[in-house]
Amino acid sequence: MKANIVDVKRLLLWINEEKQVGAELCLDLDCKIAAFDHRPLVKVLNHLINYLRSLTDRPLQIGLSAHREYFVISFLAVNVASEIPPLSPGVAEVIGQFGGTLEFASEPGRFARVLLKFQRL
Repeated sequence: MKANIVDVKRLLLWINEEKQVGAELCLDLDCKIAAFDHRPLVKVLNHLINYLRSLTDRPLQIGLSAHREYFVISFLAVNVASEIPPLSPGVAEVIGQFGGTLEFASEPGRFARVLLKFQRL
């Protein structure tokens, strides 16, 4: 079976529109992932958005930043809750299936940030 090429910018725009996220977006071009089935990636991105939205009443900031050899999807929630529950370990596992890595950072009451890093095609 041949892998499909997923345009990450289009995917993030679609999720933002379909879920009516209302996020502030800053998305670079030419960020693609090869995937036999992109549905697990969509589910994880939705999970991350829902997780961060539960921590704040402010709009999320979602970025897609292209670099020479990789690209980064960033999710940022500001003015977050004073208690931040842990991120599900299954999220990093699914991201790893697409050749990506996950970095999570937070400071209760200030911010929560998720960075997903993938190699460029």
